[in-house]
Amino acid sequence: MFDCWFPRGRVLGLLCAATVVVTTLLSTMLPAGARDSSDPVHVAIIANSDFNRCFSPGVTTAIRHFTQRKADELNSKGGLAGRQIIPKYYDNFQDVSLLQKHVGELVQDPNLVAIIGITSSSRGATVVEEIAKTNVPLITGMSRGDIFAPYPNTFSMAPAVTDEIAAIRTFLKGSTYKKPFFVGLKGDKYAEQFADQLIGGVASPSAFWVPRHADGQIDDSGTDRAIDTMVEQGSDILYLGIHSGPGGRFLRRLRERGLERPVFVVLGRIGRMLNVLKPDPYKSDMYELGREQVPHVYNERLQQRIWSAPEERWIFENKRAPKAPARCAKEHEPDKITDVRMPANRRAIGRGAQYADILSLIVHAAGDDTKGDIAALRQRITDGIGRLQPTKRIYRGLWQDWSFTEGRSVAEDILILHKPASISDVSLAPMQYRRGRQSTISVPVIYTGIDVTRIFRVDSNEKTFHADFYLSLRNAQNFDITDLEFTNAFRSPLSNEPVISYRTIEGDEKARRSDDFSAIDPISSALRLYKVTGKFYFSPDLRKFPFDRQRLSVSIQPKHTARPFLIQPPPPSLRKVTIDVDNWNLESQYIGLDRDIITVIGEQASNQYLIPLTTFNFTWSVKRLATDHYLQVMVPLFIILLVTWLSTFIPAQRLESVVAIQVTALLSSIALYLAVPKVEFDHATVSDIIFVMTYLAISVMLGMSILRTNLAAWKLARTELVLGYAQILVMPLMLVMLAQYLMAQDDKIGQSLLGGLLVQLGVV
Repeated sequence: MFDCWFPRGRVLGLLCAATVVVTTLLSTMLPAGARDSSDPVHVAIIANSDFNRCFSPGVTTAIRHFTQRKADELNSKGGLAGRQIIPKYYDNFQDVSLLQKHVGELVQDPNLVAIIGITSSSRGATVVEEIAKTNVPLITGMSRGDIFAPYPNTFSMAPAVTDEIAAIRTFLKGSTYKKPFFVGLKGDKYAEQFADQLIGGVASPSAFWVPRHADGQIDDSGTDRAIDTMVEQGSDILYLGIHSGPGGRFLRRLRERGLERPVFVVLGRIGRMLNVLKPDPYKSDMYELGREQVPHVYNERLQQRIWSAPEERWIFENKRAPKAPARCAKEHEPDKITDVRMPANRRAIGRGAQYADILSLIVHAAGDDTKGDIAALRQRITDGIGRLQPTKRIYRGLWQDWSFTEGRSVAEDILILHKPASISDVSLAPMQYRRGRQSTISVPVIYTGIDVTRIFRVDSNEKTFHADFYLSLRNAQNFDITDLEFTNAFRSPLSNEPVISYRTIEGDEKARRSDDFSAIDPISSALRLYKVTGKFYFSPDLRKFPFDRQRLSVSIQPKHTARPFLIQPPPPSLRKVTIDVDNWNLESQYIGLDRDIITVIGEQASNQYLIPLTTFNFTWSVKRLATDHYLQVMVPLFIILLVTWLSTFIPAQRLESVVAIQVTALLSSIALYLAVPKVEFDHATVSDIIFVMTYLAISVMLGMSILRTNLAAWKLARTELVLGYAQILVMPLMLVMLAQYLMAQDDKIGQSLLGGLLVQLGVV
């Protein structure tokens, strides 16, 4: 700050004082990070693109986009403990030597406060000790917790492989499979731990390790030797620990030899393997770890963000690298991403949101204390992340709720997916397992479908809608509709009971009850079918009324925390495409998953713990039909504006007539606003803005008419002529601006206001 003196008079003194006041105000209005003169801090983001470098993966692009956007957002709010955040991006292309080089550079950076990335346990094992020496917090993607267990500054955003193995062993404990055989990539530490705990060791006769060539493939001779060994062992289930592409070719060779076995994919994805096996199916059961959560179910928080901010970037394609090697010319172009919800794009968005969450988590862990050097800041971040424990403290991100186990791996439910031999689609296995406070909890799966027949009485003011639908439940644990809670159901003001009625259409009273759910076939389990009619709440966003889109949802939760369950919906291809929604158009539908975190007091009320409660949202995105608004509002306003404009051609000597017409037009537009139905909303809607623009246009025309008359009286003929032309042109200009504004709000409007009217009326 500087001092002001008044050596040369009051004027200069006042100017100086004003400068001081403005400077002070601006400095207090700026975020703390923008005012702070401390050095910025660096957060390293280490990606892991395909080793062939032919394409720029959409996943890598998404990670860079989301983390940079999150850094900009955090910096605008003060940054990390008052310091600006600068992300530094690296890509090791699955090359361990390149990763080691990058880490060697990073540990020399005095302003580095955290590292995010390194998704391979095999490559991560070569650098984790070097990072630990600097005490830089490392939030990695390694699953081998034993590799980073000695280093307290390292956490993993991936579930521990020991938790995955425990889930697999529990799931298959009651099955008929007794002789497993393991095939894994040689030297892969992730696969080695599966072999250790599933079949008794890496060197077990029931294990075969195939080498991986430079191009990432395994040769046919290695495949045949593995199959021969499996046959010699007399195995009845195959654990497959090689990646999706080679794994699919391994299964194809297995099928060619007529030796299809049930397979549990521990590394890779069933979906990608089935693509390799096309057009013929794999004629045996397949299992997989559900690393992408419940099939055909979207992350609700992320989906709401996409829906509410469509102008942001949500498409991330695999693109040919600008400096790709010559050999890449033989590679096929990657599939075109045409929809946000395509699986490859969803994976890219998910990974980008995950990394952005971690960046936000680092800032949260650092706290608001701006004191201390970089070393103290690193320690605060490590301590803050370490305090996040599943039953005690959780950080809620966009992608998920973040907490960590005692082994410092993310506390996440391990899901088991199943593709029966007779079905082409992957879904949740009938029984899942969740980590409880003291033991593993069995969580049954309800195969659920909602067949909506009608959505009606959508009331934006009351924030409710009515729906008629058929609800089908299929499970082997005798769950029925009374075990479900419709969390957004409208409740009666008198009884506080949900305004929902149902009748049972089909119910199998002989539903099985059993404690052994591991081998239950969902197809043979009990079916219950209900006809449901109910009234539900929704949260309207009416800023774009009457061109608004709304989300109408039916939300389902377990009624009792002691009887949790998961829901598996059918694939989108089997859901009804057309639904009758009164006065609205159905645009899309999806099923989303979110969790409520319930805080519960402890045994002696001196402590507390957290219980998650899963919510499934069956959501329909609808767009309001604006036909009535065009007929009741837009057409009358257009006529009022047209009459106002035509009145400008009346000679200036008839001022009384001109003013009378224009005042009447203004009053008519005000009366029309008071007469048409309106929605209750805290912000101005598009409809409100249209009326305000109409008032402004008529008022300007009225003022210019009076001014023209005065100019004529003052004998300023040339000025009067110029103003007359301006008055004739101002109304068409206002109409063009109004039409452009409407086109920006409603993407179904044509190239003109008349075109939009014809579209809405169904003429064109």
